[in-house]
Amino acid sequence: MASNRICASVLASGVSSRFGDGSKLLQHFNGFPLIDLVINALARTGEISEIVVIIRPDDHNLKAILSTRDVRIVQNSNFEEGISAAIRVAVKEAQGFDCLLICPAHMPWLTTDSIQRLCLAWLSVGNPGISATIADGHLRSPAIFGSDWFTKLLKCKGDQGAKWILEEYRAFVVPVEISSQELVDIDVREEVKRN
Repeated sequence: MASNRICASVLASGVSSRFGDGSKLLQHFNGFPLIDLVINALARTGEISEIVVIIRPDDHNLKAILSTRDVRIVQNSNFEEGISAAIRVAVKEAQGFDCLLICPAHMPWLTTDSIQRLCLAWLSVGNPGISATIADGHLRSPAIFGSDWFTKLLKCKGDQGAKWILEEYRAFVVPVEISSQELVDIDVREEVKRN
């Protein structure tokens, strides 16, 4: 049973301009809506206390689907600012938790095993640590930031997200090796049709 340590935020408020019409996250991928694959991978790990999904206020279809899942739905009214606005919302929602796991919503190959290893890596160091997935030598999200980093996360701007923290403070990061395939995100409709 998870303690009140890890809040996982699924960033699902992007515009998906390269995807075309329709919500990318509601497209079926291997028989499931894309959003469910990431939520399920997070939910199966025993270390996460709460899953928060950050969505656009106008994404009524996604909200309807998520209302039947065991997640908390939070709106990002500044979604046009890019991923950093979603991160700032995530930090606000993680107040009172020991750390925040930031996860993009469109990574259908992400496994529970990788999320579990990411959580255990952070739990092994605690604050002021960070654990982040690494593939091909590059640190990426999903990543877990201890609450000591919340102030810096609030300074994220544009579509850079928290990557600058991972790069600038690499000495604090515990890397968790993961297959680059797991970190592939779905950005165009053709990628969904192939699966």
